[in-house]
Amino acid sequence: SLKFIRALRHEKLSPDMWKKTPLCMSQFRYLFGSARVPSTTSEGCDEIINSQDSNHIILIRRGQLYYFEALSSDFSISITEREIIKNIK
Repeated sequence: SLKFIRALRHEKLSPDMWKKTPLCMSQFRYLFGSARVPSTTSEGCDEIINSQDSNHIILIRRGQLYYFEALSSDFSISITEREIIKNIK
């Protein structure tokens, strides 16, 4: 998925197609770096916060949280799957 987000942030993904019609991919930006913030009032709506410059991943393994800087500032991959596995063992 790091390769996917890199392609997404660099706008190098080819559009999804339905038959021969390209589909709108604007919603893809909400797949990563997004969070739902609950409303502070009983009548309010929750808010979706999106950060296009987020560069980390969080893993949960056996109840333990792990935080990794996964992308550099230019969105190139800065950690390998092997390094992640080594760190969570």
